[in-house]
Amino acid sequence: MARYASHKDRKAGNRGNAEQLTSAQADKETLAGLRRIIRRVGLQLAEKVLTAFHVMCDRDTPRKHVLVLGGALAYLLLPQDMVPDYLPAVGWADDAAAISSALVRVAVSVKPEHREKARRTMRGWGLRLA
Repeated sequence: MARYASHKDRKAGNRGNAEQLTSAQADKETLAGLRRIIRRVGLQLAEKVLTAFHVMCDRDTPRKHVLVLGGALAYLLLPQDMVPDYLPAVGWADDAAAISSALVRVAVSVKPEHREKARRTMRGWGLRLA
């Protein structure tokens, strides 16, 4: 399946000559998108979002759990959702609820190293947990 070459191509719906992205490139793009969202939302949700991402990327995570977390992250990344994100204070509440409930649902798959990877990613971005 061809992936979009860039965010601009995705917005424009251009798939024509889009280059195939490797898994590492796709992960890098996903993390870049998550980083943009985390900057807007703040640190309260950051660790949960990144933990969910690292649980999804773990090959030991059951497929069912990957799908649950993937759905929650897609809900977070997609512009249309139940409560528009541009509304002050409540705009991100439904996104936080989606990620939190997904992590509760797959709690048996969340390992301490996933949380540590999330914290390391945040530190790499210059973000600190309180």
